[in-house]
Amino acid sequence: MKTILAAAALLLWTAAAHAEVKPIADWQASLPGEKEQPEEPQTTCAELCPGYSLTTVYCSEGKNLEDCPAEGCSYYHRCR
Repeated sequence: MKTILAAAALLLWTAAAHAEVKPIADWQASLPGEKEQPEEPQTTCAELCPGYSLTTVYCSEGKNLEDCPAEGCSYYHRCR
């Protein structure tokens, strides 16, 4: 029984080690039943908005919150 639990724990640990954190706004999944389309290189907002961040939501006094100018990426911000 202990070996089964140890194997399950090892399996879960290795799966977690390969996990990737990706902003939900940049995640694109196809719906079941959709026809597969040739994959085109996708540019994410993280690539289009260097210096901008998802976690910046307010700025210190004297600085202004600026949205990323890339189309569809206004949820990425920086302080100026």
